[in-house]
Amino acid sequence: MSHNISLWPDVEEQHPVFNVGKARYTAIPVKTDLPRLKIPETDHLVTVLSAQKADLDNVHWLDHCKRDFRSLGEDVWTVNFLDGLIISSDWLPSLALTAEIKRRTAWHAIVPGLDLPNGPYTLSKNVLSQVYRLYDDEQGAFMVPVKPVRKNDRPFESLGIVGTIPHSLSVAVPSRICSSPSAATPLLGMRIGVKDLFDIAYLRMTLSNRAFYAASTPAPTTAPAIQKLLDAGAVMVGTTKCSSMISREDPTEAVDYQAPYNPRGDGYQSPVGSSSGSAAAIASYDWLDFTIGSDTTGSSRRPAFVNGCFQFRFSHAALSLEGVRPCFSRFDAPALFARDIDGLETFVRAWCGPKEHPQHHKPTVIIYPLDYLPVANEKQQKMLETIVKDVADYCKIDVKNISFRDLWLESPPKEAAGKSLHEFLQDAGRNSFVYDFCDNCDEFRRTYERKHDRVPVTNKVTRWRWEIGSDITPEQRKDAMQRMEVYKEWVLQKVLHVDDQTALVVLPIKDAEPNYRDIDPGPAFAQDVWDPLWLSPVLEAPEISVPVGELLYQSRMSERSECLPVAVSFLGPPGADIMLANTLKASFAKAGRPLAVNVGRNMYGLASTYVA
Repeated sequence: MSHNISLWPDVEEQHPVFNVGKARYTAIPVKTDLPRLKIPETDHLVTVLSAQKADLDNVHWLDHCKRDFRSLGEDVWTVNFLDGLIISSDWLPSLALTAEIKRRTAWHAIVPGLDLPNGPYTLSKNVLSQVYRLYDDEQGAFMVPVKPVRKNDRPFESLGIVGTIPHSLSVAVPSRICSSPSAATPLLGMRIGVKDLFDIAYLRMTLSNRAFYAASTPAPTTAPAIQKLLDAGAVMVGTTKCSSMISREDPTEAVDYQAPYNPRGDGYQSPVGSSSGSAAAIASYDWLDFTIGSDTTGSSRRPAFVNGCFQFRFSHAALSLEGVRPCFSRFDAPALFARDIDGLETFVRAWCGPKEHPQHHKPTVIIYPLDYLPVANEKQQKMLETIVKDVADYCKIDVKNISFRDLWLESPPKEAAGKSLHEFLQDAGRNSFVYDFCDNCDEFRRTYERKHDRVPVTNKVTRWRWEIGSDITPEQRKDAMQRMEVYKEWVLQKVLHVDDQTALVVLPIKDAEPNYRDIDPGPAFAQDVWDPLWLSPVLEAPEISVPVGELLYQSRMSERSECLPVAVSFLGPPGADIMLANTLKASFAKAGRPLAVNVGRNMYGLASTYVA
């Protein structure tokens, strides 16, 4: 039976939206010079498949193709696309296969040398269009879904298709059928969302702020770090929301664009952190493979904790920051979100490059910082201790308790001049971070005021940072940076002993407790340099965050028992990104831990041993 469809009349200029069963699709023209096919003059759903002679001699070829589609987790192609079959081959199918094809399809054609990926298409007026499935962004995680780009051969544009539920946008995703990774394209077909602070060619950055968008212009090129992913075969499906101006912005503070919805628990927990859109998206949508964020002082680690996903904050020198909107350049680093640790490790290798650190091949000790541990919640602490034991057992290494403050008193740097750790670092965070944040916004403020003859509207935290930052002098900033560098070198030499050992540092990220999205988070403040979230930025080191369990709580929203994610971070030596990712992946596998988390309310089933 033929599954004809009705497309918009001018298929070369517009992108049709159509349904096949319950799924919505759009199609992008890719081939307009097809030989005239002897088929009915109607619109068709079509499958394009390349074939070798051995394939066409096998009567079970189509069944083998369908089996392969299922193994890839294909969610775009359905059997309805066998209305028509175009085989790209220089060979003719055997008589037995021809009979099988005729039984399965309304028509078929052989087109030699058809340079197109396998997968679903539409055929209208002899124009072949590649099909993409449309998914609703129900959680409000995306800022700009983009029109699909084949082979990066045209500028990025907004997709501009609304979702089927109120106040939602549609996101277009490609078929997985054409995804056969190679050494040159290890991320081929991987669907990614990218935080809206990376330059994306021809898109205007918003930083989730209406005033910033009004002052912005289309980016001339894509940020090199993102272009590297596209060159490796990743498919960017859109940009994800961040907190306004890369400031703290909980949902009650989001005055320009609604904050993403955290899918975990009762669905009304804050997504927290400036990479909240990327974290909420990967925790919500199984049609998304990875998302890209950034981390300055916890921007990706805190969202990973509360949205229940894996996170990787890269070493400062691992990836280019060109074309990335600066928050505090000294700390800024790209970050990665994933639902499975195996895929995360593969992605880290592909993004960093395969070269291993010349010195730090495997951990030799785990440092347990008594300044930050144990945490108050006993169940959370037990989960933390268990993962530490798992990593130590896998690596066959010891866990060493260290107090930064006590060690500083015993063996301080000469610059301390008798001051305690906290006394030495007093206001260093405020005078460095807040000063640079304010300075990085100067050009935007001037541009906006020149264009609109008024000051830009921002949230309360950004305004506070501008007010405080304007009173900090360059001399104070220089002094703060110098003290931070002293602290960095002291930690590297006296705590991590980077020249003699390969240490991992376990860090709690935050306390596991309900944080409803309707709660005001309180006044703005500046973090201190000794904050555990500042350790990896200060050291310019990688940090991986891993889910380790869920805690039951009684929700005042759903009025029933729900689950809060619990995560833990491990920090590695600067530049040892691949080692860190590989160690945690192998530790999870050796301990029999779940290598992946589910999307939606719970990371694991309620019967899981990782729910307390």
